[in-house]
Amino acid sequence: MQTFNQKPPKIDLPLSNKTFARYWWLIGPGLALVAYFPTLVAYFTGEDFTFIYFAAQNKPFYQSAQNLFYRPIPNLFWWLDYNLWGLHASGYHLTNLLLHGLNVIVVSWLARQLNFSRTIATLTAVIFALHPIHVEPVVWLSSRPDLLATLFFLLALVFGLKFFEQNFLACYPLSLLTFIIGLFCKESAVSLPLVLFGLVVIRARPATLPGWFFFLLKFVPYGLLVVLYLLARFEALGTLGGYNNGGRDLLYIVWNATLGLWVPLLVPGLWLGIGLGWLLLALYGFIIGRVWGKRLTSRTNLVIALVLVYGSFLPAINTSPVDADLSQSRILYLPSVGFSLLFAYLISLAFSPISKVSFADLKFPKFSFISEIVTLSLCYIVGLILAFYPWFQAGNLVNSTLTTLKAVNMPLRPGDSIYYEGLADDITGAYLWRNGLDEATRLFINPQVEGLHRTDDLRIDYRKAEKGNMWFVRYNSATDLIKPEFYYKIGTSTPNLSNILYHWDFSNCQEGAAWQWELGEGRLNCEPGRGLVFDTQGQKTTMSITSQPLKFEKSSLNFEFTNNVNYDFSNPLVLGQIILKDSKGQPVFQANFDLAANGRTQRYLLIVPVPSESVGPYTLTLKVTKLRNNVLWQELKVS
Repeated sequence: MQTFNQKPPKIDLPLSNKTFARYWWLIGPGLALVAYFPTLVAYFTGEDFTFIYFAAQNKPFYQSAQNLFYRPIPNLFWWLDYNLWGLHASGYHLTNLLLHGLNVIVVSWLARQLNFSRTIATLTAVIFALHPIHVEPVVWLSSRPDLLATLFFLLALVFGLKFFEQNFLACYPLSLLTFIIGLFCKESAVSLPLVLFGLVVIRARPATLPGWFFFLLKFVPYGLLVVLYLLARFEALGTLGGYNNGGRDLLYIVWNATLGLWVPLLVPGLWLGIGLGWLLLALYGFIIGRVWGKRLTSRTNLVIALVLVYGSFLPAINTSPVDADLSQSRILYLPSVGFSLLFAYLISLAFSPISKVSFADLKFPKFSFISEIVTLSLCYIVGLILAFYPWFQAGNLVNSTLTTLKAVNMPLRPGDSIYYEGLADDITGAYLWRNGLDEATRLFINPQVEGLHRTDDLRIDYRKAEKGNMWFVRYNSATDLIKPEFYYKIGTSTPNLSNILYHWDFSNCQEGAAWQWELGEGRLNCEPGRGLVFDTQGQKTTMSITSQPLKFEKSSLNFEFTNNVNYDFSNPLVLGQIILKDSKGQPVFQANFDLAANGRTQRYLLIVPVPSESVGPYTLTLKVTKLRNNVLWQELKVS
């Protein structure tokens, strides 16, 4: 039995290649930089703008309004990135790439500190560097807290092992320092004391009762730092925060502790399960077959790897699991350190009769070993390419969302708001516009204009029309290039339209005869000086008005009208539809829009695209459905 202060025996390999023995630790980070180098051409995704916006406001330690998490250190990194790179996405991706490379170095350092050979440490670093499960945390800039928390978690673990096992006193404060930094990067670092305790106990235990007392006493500062962090978090958030899983915590814990943890690590994504997944499964079977039945000198290394996997995964074990498209895979970035070590150790066992031999002493053909490594590399590299694609596509779509809207050059004014319609939440697990629309609008469109993502469950606040114009921009996200296909505005101000082609003033009730009125239940009344009133008589009904033939040659048509819909508490939104037909009566454009049923006079401007191949004269139809309240029509303009 080892005593607590003894240095564990080093399992080293008598490598004959001096170059490898000197530069082995560069192989992993080198492969990581090469494999993830394409990320430098990726663009931002929606949620990134949440952090960039506050960095642009010179608020490096801002607190998100979500009140879920407290991660000030990553916010400081965003502030530094913004001051270095501005709005150039490549610089931000370079920061993430360098952080991943640093993590690979520390992973190999940890393996050596745990007395694994250079060969096993190198394999561990290579597996960690290339694993496809890491695409989300490395490519998605908003996942930077995972990269930073992992870096400081591993540093705290290495320094702690050096102190407890080798009695390097200077490493004790370094371990405590890096631990508290990791906590303020992401709450996942909170399990560091438990992992460190488990590893030290497994590898070198105190032999006497007093030894145990002083041993446990040295962990008290780690506990105090956790308390300090929780107090700071509560002070900042007013709560301890965290996701609300809707009572599914037990289900998530059971799944994540079993298949939810191991399936993504073993076969990353269902897209691998169809093709390359079979190669991976064959590789695993081959390795297990060689390891099975061997008389192991010690099972301690297997336990060490499992402690790293489960101990580091413990803070996230009740969160929503990794999906088949690898979304949420960032929660496995830190646990994959233990997986990489376990896999590398099993490979070394598979090709060695015992674990203390070098490649030169292998009893099995070297070709077999090389073929297995090539198979693993092939699966990982192709897996990386497949996992990269959705993120590159998401970045391109986010870029086109903003650039095409800027090209429209809407007459925005301070106080206006934009409701974005038809923007996807994600693309095959790559987050698109889940968050960040408001911040992106202020950064790229107008700093005094609010942006909102119009989802099915979002109730439109028509009071915004009292402060400024409300713009609704509808995107067609089914194409590779997201661009506005229809946009309109609701407001109280009179648009400054030029080149007016047609103008009807309904306040005298006479010009309404130029339009064809089709009414459902209800009747049309005249209120001189105000306009034409469609009296619904309290019934749910419909109506439509169609213009006389309109002659123009334009690529887009501005259709402005002014009306007032009585307020309806149960249904403050009325569905409108605009239809443009050509000379043959065929629709060339058709779209739905909103009428604000809030009892206020609103001025609407619909910007209607006119296909170049269509032939006029045109007719314009305005249709209203789901109507219970009276509508006052006052004015119509075409320009």
